[in-house]
Amino acid sequence: MDSGKVKKQHAPGYRIDIRGLVQGVGFRPFVFRLASSLGLKGWVENRNDGVVVMAVGAEKEVMEFRDRVIIDAPLAASVELVEIREEPVESPDGLRSGEATMFPIRSPRSVRILQYAGNAWPT
Repeated sequence: MDSGKVKKQHAPGYRIDIRGLVQGVGFRPFVFRLASSLGLKGWVENRNDGVVVMAVGAEKEVMEFRDRVIIDAPLAASVELVEIREEPVESPDGLRSGEATMFPIRSPRSVRILQYAGNAWPT
């Protein structure tokens, strides 16, 4: 019996945590270009302990992405650890609006918090 509810689709998502010297060396633009070239959708964001990537796509391309992140990283970068775990993403395209057609470089959460806090300080 159909209850009229729309079922959420689960896209094959992969959270990829990358640690090492990956900030301030052009790493997020590198990730953007690499993911786009492999047809992956998702986002990349700096975190305090490295970079996190949410990639949606076929497992084969995600594993190639992992390998190339290590092999082809910018010269100034030093990738020490790459951890991947499946994280199904709930939405029609597996991502937020706009992320299904591009691979945005997100601002770090701490920067957004600091910007907000900075605006809250009296002048």
